[in-house]
Amino acid sequence: MIGSLPLGPAPAGDTGRGLIRVPPERMAALGLRPGDIVAVEGARKTHARVMPGGVPDRLGAESVLAANAGASWGQAVALASAALPPLAAARLETEGPPPPDLADRLR
Repeated sequence: MIGSLPLGPAPAGDTGRGLIRVPPERMAALGLRPGDIVAVEGARKTHARVMPGGVPDRLGAESVLAANAGASWGQAVALASAALPPLAAARLETEGPPPPDLADRLR
């Protein structure tokens, strides 16, 4: 574990981005850089990308990330450095027929 802080809501623009906002002074103290991957652990463990922000002495996260970590607002969660394996495959689904040039745009 590299640190523990209470969890609070992140800016609305972070929704769906998998980010955790860490106060810049805490990032420096913990040796974190923007874009680093960390494990976020409350009752459960999940992962997020670190970005500067939030308020002093509080981490900012969207509600889905908090729920995945099994944490609620105001509850302290632990941060730990994490190395995730590269993505081997992904499945992309579209509503309706895919655009004819989809394969070309994904290359």
